[in-house]
Amino acid sequence: MDATRIFDMVGPDLEKVQARIQECLTSHVGIVDHLGRYVGENTGKKLRPALLVLAGRMVKAPEESLPVLGALVELLHTASLVHDDIIDEAATRRGRPSVNAAFGNQMSVLLGDWMYMTAFQVAVNQHNFRILDLLLDVTRRMVEGELIQLELLDKVETTAAESLDIAARKTAHLFSAATALPGVAAGLPQDDQDRLARIGLNLGLAFQLVDDILDYTADERKLGKPIMNDLREGKLTLPVIYLLEGGDPEHRRMVEAVLAERDFRTVPPAAFLAALQSRDCLARTMATAHGYSAAAREDLQAFAPSVERDALSSLAEFILARRH
Repeated sequence: MDATRIFDMVGPDLEKVQARIQECLTSHVGIVDHLGRYVGENTGKKLRPALLVLAGRMVKAPEESLPVLGALVELLHTASLVHDDIIDEAATRRGRPSVNAAFGNQMSVLLGDWMYMTAFQVAVNQHNFRILDLLLDVTRRMVEGELIQLELLDKVETTAAESLDIAARKTAHLFSAATALPGVAAGLPQDDQDRLARIGLNLGLAFQLVDDILDYTADERKLGKPIMNDLREGKLTLPVIYLLEGGDPEHRRMVEAVLAERDFRTVPPAAFLAALQSRDCLARTMATAHGYSAAAREDLQAFAPSVERDALSSLAEFILARRH
């Protein structure tokens, strides 16, 4: 099952999710409403809500719960991006000016805060403390991941385990919430809820590792943001960590030069990409992503066969094959 068919299958559900997002981002305060509309018009493919809807149907969660849960996950994701773009001083997001570039850092900080609070208010209204607890835990992990990443900026001694921990906190635990929340809403046994959470976590890790590869290989126009930006910002992701593990002094000098300049001036981008390829760093990172994807598909086999289970398994492949 290809990605187009999957997203067509959940298209009506994602429209309901988008309607709930727009409802959540509407405010009687003029400037908040204006900023909310700017963010709400550019929420991307909605992979996380798609995972949530498919998981929800697979486990027969209450249909009425899926749009609001999907909106909650996407609100938290979007709020985190608003804050991340401030920290990273990003000028673009999905091919247009980021919120901070368009409206300034002060408004962006406050908008992100407002979105988090709005999401939690909606979660409280579900009258299920397990849902609220799960979302609060995910948000705490995302903030911790950002703090850990800031602490490790420019540190060439960063390990693969540390990089994967950041990926889990900043990205994968929100995927985990997307697949786990329907299990909570359906009142599944704890073992099944834990299995759903693992599926999302592993898909999220695979997603982030592919993102780390695309940062060096993608078409910048399709990606919607500058490529080779992670190292410019001082972030050592798995491909670079694998390069440094090779112990070649020249490769270390290349990395240190980019970190010092915050740019690829001394080191041409093509030369750095060639170094990554010469040590199979991108291939090793993709192999690691494949491992996480396979683990997710294995956990899916514990659930009854269904078109939704097949679609989730296909999405695990789509995550690996995407080009932007």
